[in-house]
Amino acid sequence: MHISIQQFMEIGIKKIEKVVESFINDDQMNIGEFVLELGKPLQELQREIIAETIEGIDEVYRKSAYRINHYVVERARVPNSFTSTCGEIKYKRTYFKSKETGEFIFLADKACGITKT
Repeated sequence: MHISIQQFMEIGIKKIEKVVESFINDDQMNIGEFVLELGKPLQELQREIIAETIEGIDEVYRKSAYRINHYVVERARVPNSFTSTCGEIKYKRTYFKSKETGEFIFLADKACGITKT
């Protein structure tokens, strides 16, 4: 999450400043457009934080003693995405195989309640 916030501080704040400046200086932009434009960098931040959090959970599973005892890594950095109220969330996660049952699973997806559609 720290990376997302740092990027927002460097890039997102500048985007917000430009939107505010445009609203103040552009008599063509109405309040509705201002609200929509102001929300875009904030939604981008939300998407980045969500993706970074899911990937962080995935990393915890990859390194955990529980995982090492019960699952093997089948494939790493498998892309996935889903649509949320702040837009499309794109992230990468690990595909594990159970040592006991042979079942394949994305543990981070399961932990986050992300289901196949």
